[in-house]
This record gives sequence, C-alpha cells and structure tokens, in this order.
Amino acid sequence: MLLLLVAFLSATASSAQEPIGGLEEEAFQQAMQNVAPSVVKIDTIGGLETTGSGRNQLRIGTGPTTGLLLNADGYIITSSFNFIQKPSQILVTLDLGKRFPAQIIATDHSRLLTLLKIEIEPALQNQILEPEPVPAEEVEVGQWSLAIGRTFPVAQPNLSVGILSAKNRIWGKALQTDAKISPNNYGGPLIDIQGRVYGVLVPLSPSQDQGIAGVQWYDSGIGFAVPIQDVLRTLSLLQSGEDLYPGLIGIAFAGKNELFDPPLISVVRPQSPANEAGLLPDDVILAVDGVKVESIRELKQQIGPRYAGETLTFTYLRDDAEQKTKLTLAQELLPYEHPFLGILPVRGTTENAGLPIRYVYAESPAADAGLEVGDLMLSIAEQPVTTLEEAREQINRLKVDVPCEVTFQRSGKTEVATVKLASLPTEIPEELPPILRQPQPADPNGPATGLLTGQKIPEFPHEYTFYVPATYQVEEPAGLLAWLTPPGEEVGDDLVAQWKDFCEERNFLLAILSPDSAESWQPTEVNYLKKVLGELENQYALDPHRIAVAGWRSAGAMAFLWTFQDRERIQGLIACESPLVGFRPEDNMPEMRLAIAMVHDPEGRRVEAIEGTIEALQVRKYPLTILNQSEPSLTDLNQEALGRWLDSLDRL
Repeated sequence: MLLLLVAFLSATASSAQEPIGGLEEEAFQQAMQNVAPSVVKIDTIGGLETTGSGRNQLRIGTGPTTGLLLNADGYIITSSFNFIQKPSQILVTLDLGKRFPAQIIATDHSRLLTLLKIEIEPALQNQILEPEPVPAEEVEVGQWSLAIGRTFPVAQPNLSVGILSAKNRIWGKALQTDAKISPNNYGGPLIDIQGRVYGVLVPLSPSQDQGIAGVQWYDSGIGFAVPIQDVLRTLSLLQSGEDLYPGLIGIAFAGKNELFDPPLISVVRPQSPANEAGLLPDDVILAVDGVKVESIRELKQQIGPRYAGETLTFTYLRDDAEQKTKLTLAQELLPYEHPFLGILPVRGTTENAGLPIRYVYAESPAADAGLEVGDLMLSIAEQPVTTLEEAREQINRLKVDVPCEVTFQRSGKTEVATVKLASLPTEIPEELPPILRQPQPADPNGPATGLLTGQKIPEFPHEYTFYVPATYQVEEPAGLLAWLTPPGEEVGDDLVAQWKDFCEERNFLLAILSPDSAESWQPTEVNYLKKVLGELENQYALDPHRIAVAGWRSAGAMAFLWTFQDRERIQGLIACESPLVGFRPEDNMPEMRLAIAMVHDPEGRRVEAIEGTIEALQVRKYPLTILNQSEPSLTDLNQEALGRWLDSLDRL
C-alpha cells in the first residue's frame, strides 16, 4: 500500500509540472510507435484509376495505402478497397525500409478484407514484431482509439485520434470510431492507448454492402474496423486461398421497422437455404444457434457476421408450436422475379370488402382467366385481399408459372378462377382508362398548390421547384415524380409545361431538383434528396406505390444512386441516356418493388455503358422497359408512353 501511495504522489507531482495535453500526445506517440513495426505501406501499379466516362467518372483507390503485417511468414491483412482497380503489381514497404512484391492470397468479401503475402528472407524474419491484439473482453465503448496509416514518408506513420463509439456495427461485423478514416489508413490498424490492435480499418457502410461502400464517410467521424479477433479466427481459411462471402438465407420480412418488428417471414425465395430448410411464410424466427432474437435487427445481427457455408440452427414458431431446422448459408441467391397477375386496381378506399379492378392487361394471366374491369377481387391463393398492400404481399409469396386461385365477385356473384402467374411485363400499355375522381372544393386549410419555386430544406443550400395540381386532394394520395436536372441547366419551366397535364390527369405531383454546383452532382447529395422526399411526405399525402425518380445523362446517374440507396420508398426509375455508374446494384427483392424505364439511343455515344447497365439489371430480374429514341433530350421524350408507365407502377 505504501509503495502504491508513493507511486501515486510521484505521478501527481509529475502531472502538475506537465500539461495534460502534453501527456496525452506523448501517450499517443508511444502507442503508435508500439504498433509501427507491423504497419506497412502498400503501393499499387497499373490497373484502372476510374470507372465510367465523361461526367459520370468515379475515381477509385490507387494507393499508396496501408496494411498490417501479421507475422514473420509475411502475411499482411489490408482493405480490399485498395485493389478495386485490379493492379498489375503490388509493392509492400516494411517499417524497416525494405520493399517486397506482394501477391493476393484471398479476399473476405463480407468484411472487405484482403490477405497479401510477401516472401521475407530468414535473416529478416527475426526482426519482425507481431502486433498484439486487444482481448475481446477488454474492448469497451469510450476507450481511446487511434487510426494508424502509412501513406506518407515510410519512416513515420500517420495518426488520427478518437474514441471507440460503438461495437457490433454493420450487422455485428465492425467496431465504430470517430477517428478520421480515409484511404490514407484503410487497411491499417485501429489501436488502443497501449498500441494494441482493436481491428483493421475498412470502408464498410451502414447502408451498402459493395466493393466501394463507405466512401461517403471519408473523414466524417464515422469509421469502421473489423475486430482483430475476427481476422485471426478466419486467417487459416484465407491463408489456404479460400475467399469468404457473406452468408445469405433468402427470406423477406413482413415488418418494416427492424428495431421493433418481430422476424415474421413474408417471403421465402425459391431454391434458397430458407426454402430448402423448410421455412415458410408466416413462420416467426425465435432463435439462431440458441441465441434468442425478438426483432428483425437482432436476427440480422446474428446472421451478419456469418459466412457462406456455415450451418446454423433456426428455432421458429409455426401454428403456435416451436420447431427447429438446420440451414446452410449460401454465397448467392437466384435473383427474385416478381409474379404478375395482370391488373391495375382501383385506387383509394371503397365500401366493398375487396379490391376492385380498374384495368386488365391484354394477354395476361388475369385476362386468360377471364377477369374483367369492375370485378371485385376477394382473395388470392385463399388469402383475403382488401388493399393493394395485402394483394402484393400475397402475390410475393407465390411463384412465376405456378397456378393459384383468385376469388372475385361479379354482379353480386362470387366466382373462382385459376390463374398461372407470369413475369412482370416490360411493355407499356397502349392506353389506360382515366382515373375516376369526384371533384372536390379546394381546402383553404390544405397544403399549397400550384407552382412553388424557391423551396428549401433548412440545412442545405439547394432550392427546388414543386408543382402541385389544383386538383390535388388530401383524401386521395398522389404519385410523385422527382426530376433531377443536369448541372447548370435551367429547365424547370419546360419540365412543368411538359408534365403539367399528366400531373392533373393522373394525380401526380412534380418535384424538380438541381445540384448545388453547376459542375456536377455529388454522391453526398443523396442525403439532400432523401430529405426533400421526407419533407414532401410530411406535407402531402403521397401514394407509396407511385413514387418515381427521373434524370437525364449525369442527372440520370444520380437518379440511379438515389434510387438504390432509398429502395424502401422509390418504386420507379426513369434514366434517360444514363448508365449506372460506380456501384453494383443489389438483386431484385421481394419486399421492395422497383420498375425501371431507360430511354436509350441505340447509336448514341454512351451505348456501350448503357447496354452494360441493361444487361446487369436484367440479370438481377428487374422489370426493365427500354424506349429506343434517337438523340433524346430532357424535354423531347415520349411523355405519353412514360406517363402510362408511371400510371401503372401499382400493377399487380
């Protein structure tokens, strides 16, 4: 006790003579020096520097960047972001100043990690110091965290200081820090105040799971690191040359709120692990490998860290009885294809306990089964349907080319038809019936109508134009068409003139959105676009089944980005002379319908990129409508056809 007291008094006296800030800086520098021998510089030579073309170019990582030397055998773990450009040569420089060629051994596609190997001569191996990991039980939120990189002079690593702000982020795969994270330290270690390694820095993203995910978080105070214990756990697999992939199960959930809704299955994908394990719609998952899950989020936290090939035990509830099944996670799922009945429903509420039919597609399953305009659908596959949402949910449970029964009422008589569902059509109906609406007097207390210019979101500098037809009624949710304009082009008046009649006749609102810069749209402006949509949802009654985004050329590329980052709210996308740039789209999903129309000049200068986009979307089973038009411009489009396409977004 006396020795402890003496030590405390000595430390107190020393602290009184030196500012706390100086002591912190000294501790940070010492921690960095402790791990510095394991931090290597990575240079890449050759390969791609950009993807896309013209205004749609996106610059990708070209180095130099950072890696973590794990042992004297020459294995280095780093971020796979560093090799997106597929370099022809990789060079690694050690803390000792020696430079070695490296080869890629394997990649962890779930955590965006890559394992490299260099050949270190025996005489040098004795000088290699292995990094010390922080034991998992000692990792706590609020601890100091230092992000280390080696991208500047090799003699001195670069350092960014923060704290650990969260654990088990990105579905259980990552630690979160507020230290600045960027390509300068991707692949480097996140360390504690003693220089021990928490994890490896990677550009993961809460909203994406793609090769260049997370670039929007550069130096933002939101950075992620894969725990070093997880790296070491899979190291032997990577050393054997085995690539690792996220584990997929193939289900969709009935609930929309991941935090609170239970994992109630609404759709089981055909030929998926869930399908092969015998899971069915309406099953509720209770536990994974004995760990209880009460919400969709908790289930994803259990599945997120697992890899394809792992076998899990699912406990689920069916007909009030608990059951168990084993399920082996898959690397890939067959793209989901939405089944198609072939009708447009009457919108709005009715006095009848069913879903009235507004339009029947020619040569569709509904037409073949004898369904007619005015029929009242009562059930699909023995499940009652009274709303579009219920009908879609029920159809999502079924499969293309598989028969089902549809119960309907005609002239007061109940009938049953057998329908074999088809794929969603890509053709636009030649004509659609008008929307039956009862004229209503304007509501003086309702939201503003007419042409609204200079609209703003408080935290953004942008202004947008919004057109609300005088026929808008709060009681009748309207569709929304959000047009993104090319940078530097004033087209608001022309677009309003082009779409005004359509908005009045088909009950749509029109938002015209421009970038802050006259030079280009920036990926970060997706946050602004999302905010605008949220603001409009708060002010106006919007039909969630008829929200569409459109853009021409570079604005179309931005429309792609917004749509795929806002899948839960956007149902339609119109891209005019625009390829998809900078990311790989997810497969079509049962619970998130998205129809895409592409206006395309088959002899235009973007033909190769656009045809590549078309192929990528078709492979992923998106219903894709292609309108060939020579030299299309923003205000010289087939508005009649696009209008009918928009008016049919709520098809079944």
